[in-house]
Amino acid sequence: ILADGNVITFDAAVIASGAKIPWLGMGNGLPEGYDGSLQGRLRVLKQIGDEVMASKNVVIVGGGLIGSEVAGDIAVYGKAQNKDIKVTLVQSQNQLCSELREKSRLMVQKKLTNVGVHVILNEKAIEKEDGTLVLASTGTELQADYIIKTVGLVAVNNFVEIEGALTEERGFLNTDDCFRVNGGDNRVFAFGDCCITGRNAGAYIFDNIKIIGHNVKTALQGKDFKTETSGPEMYVVTTGPNDGVFQGICCSTQYVLPPMKNKNMFLFRVKGVLGFQ
Repeated sequence: ILADGNVITFDAAVIASGAKIPWLGMGNGLPEGYDGSLQGRLRVLKQIGDEVMASKNVVIVGGGLIGSEVAGDIAVYGKAQNKDIKVTLVQSQNQLCSELREKSRLMVQKKLTNVGVHVILNEKAIEKEDGTLVLASTGTELQADYIIKTVGLVAVNNFVEIEGALTEERGFLNTDDCFRVNGGDNRVFAFGDCCITGRNAGAYIFDNIKIIGHNVKTALQGKDFKTETSGPEMYVVTTGPNDGVFQGICCSTQYVLPPMKNKNMFLFRVKGVLGFQ
């Protein structure tokens, strides 16, 4: 049921509504006056970027893949614009980027330190009612003109009313290894960040596009469903516009793929999968 009351019926449906973190720069919330256009979104991002670059002390809460990349970009771009920005990255675990192997995690941390990011591990940052940010264990106040929270990924599934479809924590869709939504009568599927099946990685999405397509066709024609396929875990973490870490099957390196991600975000593969020239 759409917001205007119109009803769309379906034989099969795929939910790919994604997830968000509590920061406007990553799409959480819409500012006043935003018209929903690409140009409007670019204006919003430009405004956010100007606010960050005008800050003296930027604190990023959450040292995962996203938080580490944001920290590196702010530190490097700030220096490039001759801005004296102190960037602090607070991580509650004892290492950054828990998805990575130890060698890769240490490479990311070293690169961030080299570009001037102050990394705090094994610590939680708490925002008080007056807006100040303090470390949980000591109560030490962090100087913060701008706070970026890259923790608390929440699925955008508040429109789903299928009984038993949502997890109790953060509202992700309960899906099996065929991407079928619990309670969806084998006709409702979910794909990507909005569901619990699979990992949050571009390579995984590419590997399973044909699987989800096959299963939608199966829902219509009554054939056998296929289960997800999971290739080797590979990650590319950028630590500024010209550097980063690639973790492959058995090695970690700073060459080739990090600069490529910085340059084009691997959009050439997206275009290839979709059949664009």
